Amino acid sequence: MKKEQAPHVDQKYIQALLENDRGLIKEIYDKCVPMVVQLVRKNSGSTKDAQDVFQEALTDTYKKAASLKLYCPIEGYLYRVCRNIWLNQLKKKGKIRVTFSDVEPYHTNEADDFALEELDFEQQKRNLFNQMLEQLSERCKQYLRLSWEGNSMSEVATLMDVSYGFARKKKSECQGRLVKLVQASPEYKRLRFQMG
Repeated sequence: MKKEQAPHVDQKYIQALLENDRGLIKEIYDKCVPMVVQLVRKNSGSTKDAQDVFQEALTDTYKKAASLKLYCPIEGYLYRVCRNIWLNQLKKKGKIRVTFSDVEPYHTNEADDFALEELDFEQQKRNLFNQMLEQLSERCKQYLRLSWEGNSMSEVATLMDVSYGFARKKKSECQGRLVKLVQASPEYKRLRFQMG
């Protein structure tokens, strides 16, 4: 049986989030915020955007902290999370030409790269969802995106120039199609197996 890999020494930062250890949490900020600011500012964002992205990443990490095992430096883990959050925000804003090619990536060794992949399970699920979303018609994507952006169904109906009842029906149909596409995907089966 394969021996389980020991968590990285930076696991202490995950514990610090759970215990609200202000000293170690400040260390997380000191280590990570500058690289996130650089990442976001080089890719169409502001320092304020970077701070918001980092806060979101830290909140996401806190929510998973009770079961999260860190197998790489905290900087590598949070860099990946922040990069994914910012890329998703840019896609939503329609800035699709962003490639992050001008950003110096966070360097890790091979073991850390492998650990980052393991920690990237949530992103794999998000990627599958986005891939299946792209298979829907443009009209379907519009119904779903408008509702996910916080618009009421009345607002969605107005924006799509249809009746309220029709907008509700189409949104429901499109969600159903998306769920079926996701569940029929081999990737979905692999991820379910990975979840145990």
